[in-house]
Amino acid sequence: MSSLHNVLTYDVVVRDPKGEIVSQQKKQTGKSLLLAWHRVIHGVMGGINPNNITDTGGASRGLDGGPGAGHEQTAFNVAAAAATATNGITVGRGNTAVSLGNNALGTPIAEGVGANQLNYAIVVVTHTEGVASDVIHVQRTATNNSAAPITVKEIGLIASSLSTGWHFLLVRDVITDTPVAIGQSITVTFHLHNML
Repeated sequence: MSSLHNVLTYDVVVRDPKGEIVSQQKKQTGKSLLLAWHRVIHGVMGGINPNNITDTGGASRGLDGGPGAGHEQTAFNVAAAAATATNGITVGRGNTAVSLGNNALGTPIAEGVGANQLNYAIVVVTHTEGVASDVIHVQRTATNNSAAPITVKEIGLIASSLSTGWHFLLVRDVITDTPVAIGQSITVTFHLHNML
């Protein structure tokens, strides 16, 4: 008898300005679906408004709109626009151990061209469906247009509430130190597998 299970994996690829792969971490198992992930899923599936989700600023929030308002699904948006590091896939320089209650990256890397900043592209969300598996893919690239190399040590996935602007860290993983030289880009892809 088969059993249904969910698995989170991720890939991290660094490319030079010509698109050649410099380094990669493929099919790493994510270990960090955080409390916010489960509380948002609970709210969406239950049509309820849990009031105990800590946002990335440290405030306790509920899902936008409240129970029955029809807005619960908008609290789970990860399809971030370009040039923003406050939601979608984000990367950081922190390497403190992951804890279930993490609500923000340890040391987030901001959008920009200054020291320890990257230029973030849009987040692309796709879906692959098969007979025995179903996978949601979330991918984003960020380019180092600053004047110095940056070492990425953590990756995260932040959901945004469209109506309130609140942000919730759903996933955080500490990764192998990944240098991104001037002009190079880093692409992070999360894969949420639902398999028999």
